[in-house]
Parts: sequence; structure tokens; C-alpha cells
Amino acid sequence: IHLDTDIEDTCAFMRLNHLGIELNKPIHTRNVLNAELKTLRLLAEHGFPLAEISSREIIADGRTKEVTVDLYIKTGQLALFGPLTITDAPGVKSRFFRNKVTWREGDIYDSRLVEKTQSKLINSELFSSVIVRYKGQIDADVSLPMQIDTSEAKHRTINMGLSYQTVFGPGITFGWENRNISRMGRRLSLQGDLTHMIQTGIAKYWHPDFYKIDQDFISQAEAQRDSLYAYSSRSYNAQARIERKFNDHISFSYGVRPEMLYVSESVKNGKFWLLEVPLYLRYTTTNSLLNPTKGTTLEYVAIPTFNMKDTNEKYLYQQISESTYWPLDKKNRVVFAQKIKISSILSHNLSEVPVPKRLLGGTDEDLRGYRYRTVSPLIGRKPTGGRAAIYLNFELRFQFTKSIGLVPFLDLGNVQTYEHLALHGKWFKSIGLGFRYFTFVGPFRLDVAFPLDRRKHIDSVYKILVSIGQTF
Repeated sequence: IHLDTDIEDTCAFMRLNHLGIELNKPIHTRNVLNAELKTLRLLAEHGFPLAEISSREIIADGRTKEVTVDLYIKTGQLALFGPLTITDAPGVKSRFFRNKVTWREGDIYDSRLVEKTQSKLINSELFSSVIVRYKGQIDADVSLPMQIDTSEAKHRTINMGLSYQTVFGPGITFGWENRNISRMGRRLSLQGDLTHMIQTGIAKYWHPDFYKIDQDFISQAEAQRDSLYAYSSRSYNAQARIERKFNDHISFSYGVRPEMLYVSESVKNGKFWLLEVPLYLRYTTTNSLLNPTKGTTLEYVAIPTFNMKDTNEKYLYQQISESTYWPLDKKNRVVFAQKIKISSILSHNLSEVPVPKRLLGGTDEDLRGYRYRTVSPLIGRKPTGGRAAIYLNFELRFQFTKSIGLVPFLDLGNVQTYEHLALHGKWFKSIGLGFRYFTFVGPFRLDVAFPLDRRKHIDSVYKILVSIGQTF
């Protein structure tokens, strides 16, 4: 590679392996063309967005069977981020854009920051299109003017839908949302979900970039009624929390959640006034939220809880989980996915923990073949709930075409009344097959799961689960 400008540390970011070239390997035209594009991309990431390839020379030696490729590149001047212009966004304040821009004026130009800014603006859902680009040529002070072109979307939406699952039966969902409160991308939403077993209503307010960039404030009020096999309950709670994103891999949240809980038709009925202090920490290197094909995710949740009616009753819920995704081919069309989740509730005794707060397996995230929230030790036919649990999930994800995929899976789980996990005792197992239809939103998921340790009069022969996104 021949550059018309001396660039310090050129070798640090433009080695052959960065360009997809391997010595002593057969040469393909596509590899040369791809290397050219990657060269220009790397230069744009290090301050040279106007670089262009002026010529190319390819020499093949028939005797040695070696090919030499010389690229002559006109890099242009080193560019700095210049003044920013925003067009076609009368419904959004300029301060909102400043909070989303990931560079500072005067920084060395980096195309990765341009792409990250565009992604942040698109993810705000305030715009139907966003283009972030440089405008014109480099000024005398080597700054490159920047421009953001947007087309605003509708900021208010109403949604309605119908559903049916073997778990909850027929259901209806409806809601309203305003995504641009105060013209700053703050959200207010009202959502209702009604099924035969669960009825939920939520009012939620979300304030992005709360005092700090990438720090959000969320408050919500929720009312819920459950009519499950293990218990019936009514709950009313309010929540306020701070969510902080440190970088692309690490996020953290903390908050407070008072709740009134009424429990009936369970092994321990009663009225509870609870105060929860949820803490959440997440580290991830995965490449997608709804359809990860490589990387690892680690999550830790801690919820100290106090019974405000009896200050002597308190408990600590903890959960740690790990998910890893291994692509088995170069195109990520075959992926082995694995998850382990360990949960524990520390308390003086089981009776201090309301039944809905105890560990009960059988959701769409763990033992998918079993009746919803029933996997635990039983008193008669009633689940007691546990204080320690471990769940293992294994999936082999096949994507046969751009739209169609299949996922055979195996789930294992063990729930116990002890507060410290022991690996002995009853392990429940379920197997199944999932269908995936891949859309621009994410994969549409339909799983058919079968319990291998079916409990008479509790579990059905199979269970059908429908959702958006992979199971984990």
C-alpha cells in the first residue's frame, strides 16, 4: 500500500490481516476488492475520510506463481470534526441531537463515531430516516463540516393486538405512547395486557440522558392480577430507577420499588407490604439483542426486600446468569447457544417470602415444557416455590434461508426449598423444537416443548410458546 501522506502508526491499523489478506494463500479478485474497501474504511476511521484509490498495479510471476498487488492511495488532508448543521427536525430540540452526537468539534475524524451517532438517532424512534455525513471539503483550519439530515416520524402511536398461547389462552393487548415529551425524546406510555390468567396495566415514563449522557431515568406504576395454578394474586407497585450505560459492553441499574401484594389460593396466603431495592449489572459482547450469533452475556441481579408490616421479615433475592453463543460456520447460519441461570433467596425461613416471589420454574425462559410457574417441591398438588434453583438451556440454531430457521432445544432445571443450592434432588427435563421466521424487527419465535418428567394432573403433553426474539 502506497500512501501520498506520511501517517504515523500506519502499520498499527492497516496490517494485512486487518484487510482480510493472507500470504501464501490463493488469490481471489473479491479479496483484493474487499481489501481496497477495508483500506479506505480504516483510513476514514483514522482521520482521512476523503481518501481515494488513485491506481492499482497487479503483477503475476508465472515462474514463482506469486502475485504482487500495489495500491496507490491519495489520502488527502488529515481532517478534524468541524461545525455541525442539523436539517429538517423542527419537532426535536437541538439539545437532543447534541446529547446523541458521539464526537466533539475539533476531534480527529472517525467514521465509527459517525455510524454510532446515526445508530443512536435511529434507535430513538423519532425519525423515519437519518443520514449523518460530512459536508463539502476540508476548511483552511483542517476541519470538516458535518451535517445531520433527518425525516421525522410520527411521535404518537396507538397499538392493539390479539394473541393466543397454550400457557395463557386468548389475549388482547392495547396501548398508547408519546415518544417525544418536551421535544427531547422522553417517553410516556400506557399499556394493557389481558389474558385469562394474567391482567396487567402499566403507566411508564422514560427520561433519556438524565443529567448524564447514556444515563436514563425510568418511573412506572403497575397493577397486575394473576390467576395461576400455584397462586392467585393482586399487586400494585410503583418503581423509580436509574439505568447507566458505561460503554458498549457494561450497563448497570438501581432503584426502589414499593408494592402491595395480596396472595390467595396458595400454600401461604396473606397481605404483604414490600419494599424492594433492585440492583442489576450486565456485561455483554454479543452482536445482537434479539438474535445473537456470537459472544457472551453475564448478568447479576440482587433485590433486597423488606416487609414493611413486619420489619423483622426480610430476604435477599439473587440471580446470576451466563449465556454464550458459538457460531459453527463462517456465515453464522448454525449457532450453538447455551445458558445457565442460578437463583437464590436468602431468608430465615421460606414462610417469610410470599409465594409469587419464590422460585417457580416453567416459564418461557427455563423449563418450557412444564406448566407455567409450577416447577418446585409440592404440598399435595400445590407448588410451594423454592429458595434455590438452577436452570440450563441448550439450543442448536439453524437458519436455512434468509427467513426460515429451526431450533431443537433441551432444558434442565432443579428447584429446592433450601436457600443454598444443592445439585441433588429432582432434575426436570424438557425437549422441543422451535420455528423461527426472521424479520427486520427480529426473529418471530414459535416453540413446541415437551416435558420429560410430566406430572400427572399438572402438566400437559406439550406447550406452545410464541414471542419475538430468541429465547435468550
